[in-house]
Formats: sequence, C-alpha cells, structure tokens
Amino acid sequence: MQRCILEVPKRRFIRKNPTTELTIFGNFRTLKSHALNLYMNSKTIKQIATVAALVATALTSQASGYNNFDGTYPSLSSFSDNGFVLYGPSEKDGHIGAVDQAASFSLTLPAGTDLILSAVSIGIQVNGGSSQPSFDGRGDLELELAADNGGLPGSIIATSSPLYLGTYGKQIFTDTFTGAHKLLPNTKYWIIAHPLDTFDGSWNQNSTGDNNPSAGSSDAGATWAIHSSEPNFSLRVGGELTRSSVPEPSSLACVGVMALGAMAFLRNRKRA
Repeated sequence: MQRCILEVPKRRFIRKNPTTELTIFGNFRTLKSHALNLYMNSKTIKQIATVAALVATALTSQASGYNNFDGTYPSLSSFSDNGFVLYGPSEKDGHIGAVDQAASFSLTLPAGTDLILSAVSIGIQVNGGSSQPSFDGRGDLELELAADNGGLPGSIIATSSPLYLGTYGKQIFTDTFTGAHKLLPNTKYWIIAHPLDTFDGSWNQNSTGDNNPSAGSSDAGATWAIHSSEPNFSLRVGGELTRSSVPEPSSLACVGVMALGAMAFLRNRKRA
C-alpha cells in the first residue's frame, strides 16, 4: 500500500524589526511636525502681510492735509463773504488786469509721513449775474503751488489745469494736480489763485481764525506784497499720506517683525 503524503508548505514569517519601525514612525512624526510648522509659518507670514497692507492703507487713506473752512464745508457758509480781487488780464469791466492772490500754509502730519498733493479747494466769488448786471466775470482760473521765498511766494512747483467758471456768485472752486508733488511737514508753501483771460471776481477769506500770511500781486505774480493784519484766504489742501524716505522707529519695528517671520520660515524649510 502506497502512502500518500501531503506536504503542508511552511509558513514564512518575517521577523519584525522594532528599530526600523520606530525609525519610520519617528520620521513620519518629524515630517508631520515640519508640515505643521510650514503651515503655521505660512499663516504667520500671511498675517504679517495683512498687517503691513493695513498699515499702508491707513497711511494712504487719509486725504486732508490743510483746511481752514469751517465745519459746514462744503457749504457756502463755510467761508467769509469778504475777500480780495482776482482779475484776469482781459477782464471786461475796466479794472487793472492780471491780479493774483496767494495764501500760505504749512502741514502738521503724523510722524514719518509726507503728503502727495492731489487737489485744492478755495472759496471764491465770480462777479456778475442778477445782483451785478453790469459785470460779467466768468472766465478761467488755475491754481499754482509755490515754494516760500523769504515770507513771500517763490518758485512755482506745480500748476493745476485751468477750469472755466461759468456760474456767477459765491462758490467753492476745486482743482486737481497731477504728478507726485510731495509736501513736507512743517514747511511753508503757497497756493496762488491765477485768473486767466476775462475772469473777474475775488478770493474770499476764511472765517475760522486762520491768520497765516496772504499776499497779492498786480503784475501776474512777478512781484508780491503781504496783506497786513488780514485773515488768510479760505483754503483746503488735500492729498494722500505716504511714508517719509527715512523710516521712523515704528516703521523700522514693523519691518523687523516681517524680517523675523521670513527668517523663521526659511529656517524651518531648511530643517525639513
């Protein structure tokens, strides 16, 4: 009798290596930790970038540099009814032509900032209409930004685009300036109202007690004379605040925080 022998294949067991398992597990935990660090650092850098953007927005969102209109601006009652004449060189009513007026101002700004000029508003009167039927003072007017020269208007820094005033009476005239004209804090500047062609009217004074010097010229700005003991003309200078070229300590601190965050991010990347 033949015996039938069944051979059962031996089970092959793989011996576990505790050291290998621990190494793999440890490396996995390390990778997970680095991934978490990278995620947290990316969030931190995003937060720092957000704060920096908010700071920049705060600096550029403030838009008034100088204003002596009263609190009812832009109403016509926010400045005086009194003023000094503005005559263009071809005004129609027989007055001496080419009379300009100028108002001085200086800026008080947050530490470490300058102002980029954008627009200027002044309170004026255009002669003529039903109350003055013998006058027709309509015409073009432009504004000029000038440096100070010994307490009088000096060299012209910027000129606005001329605008035609076709409405009679008391009104607020606003004109814009193009280009990045930077105004420094605590520095005297002048705004000149320069009438063109047939303009006939006046630049009215402020009613808020601003006694900064004002001046007049009867030769289109070639020479100037101070208006002694007179209120300054009504004036509003607008623009955007920007950081000064030399950072203030607070600005340096912000940059330092951003630099530390970037360094930590790079260091963690290298370790990974």
